Amino acid sequence: HVETIGNPTTRVSDVAAAARIAHEAGALLSVDSTFTPPPLYRPLEDGADLVVHSLTKYINGHGDALGGAVIGSHDLIRRIKSEAMVDVGGVISPFNAWLITRGSVTLPLRLARHSASAQRVAEFLEGQERVALVEYPGLASHPQHDLARRQFGGRGSGGVLAFALDATPEEHNRFVGNL
Repeated sequence: HVETIGNPTTRVSDVAAAARIAHEAGALLSVDSTFTPPPLYRPLEDGADLVVHSLTKYINGHGDALGGAVIGSHDLIRRIKSEAMVDVGGVISPFNAWLITRGSVTLPLRLARHSASAQRVAEFLEGQERVALVEYPGLASHPQHDLARRQFGGRGSGGVLAFALDATPEEHNRFVGNL
């Protein structure tokens, strides 16, 4: 199992390479693509067997519904439904399904804006004297920048970034308190 973009590290998983390794070992690869939903990335096209999304985040976009999705081949999903769902459930309420469907309509617009805004914020932070570290796959300084551009097709790197201040613990607390 891998995340397309790790939380909170922003490390980018090479899904195609992970799929090759898993399949050579006779294993399946599941990918959490919550931070890179379609239209940004489609891990099944790079060899993933299962893709999971927290529908609560980007896909819904309004923070008013809980849900998740598991996507894969018909046979694999049928197996999951007959074996795993018996123990853990798997059906959201009709109202939550409606809320998520409603939110998904604007996903392409929101995702493009999230990616563009995160890029601008990351570039700004990278130039600040009191910022010790900025991690965002869209930055040329990110260790997996080239992988992110190749894997996500230049469509952006999502809206999540990480940064560290060059500050004392008291200054960190004051910064967080002022957010």
